[in-house]
Amino acid sequence: MKENIFLNSGVIYNELVSSFPIKAVSLLSENIRAMDDSDIVYSIFSEKKWTDIAPELNLKDDSYALELGVSFLPEDVFCYYIPLYIYASLHNTKEFWVFESIFIQNYLCPEYR
Repeated sequence: MKENIFLNSGVIYNELVSSFPIKAVSLLSENIRAMDDSDIVYSIFSEKKWTDIAPELNLKDDSYALELGVSFLPEDVFCYYIPLYIYASLHNTKEFWVFESIFIQNYLCPEYR
């Protein structure tokens, strides 16, 4: 029986690294800080490449920041982090954290934008 590679985080990570750029991250504006929950977004995304965040991702702790990132990150910055959201979505198979619906609605279903 063929192994389901979607359950293997290493295989998924390596495929995403080979398919998406690992460019330098533009700095997040300090203006998003002090806006309620935006400090959470700033702390997880600021000056970090998506390849820095993905291996350390803990959905139980980080899903709220991922959800907020959809709203608080500027669109061009958010688009850089799409591989991170794909990676997280493929591992969100048991707990079903809410960030996926926000991500799908805002970026994969443009008619809702």
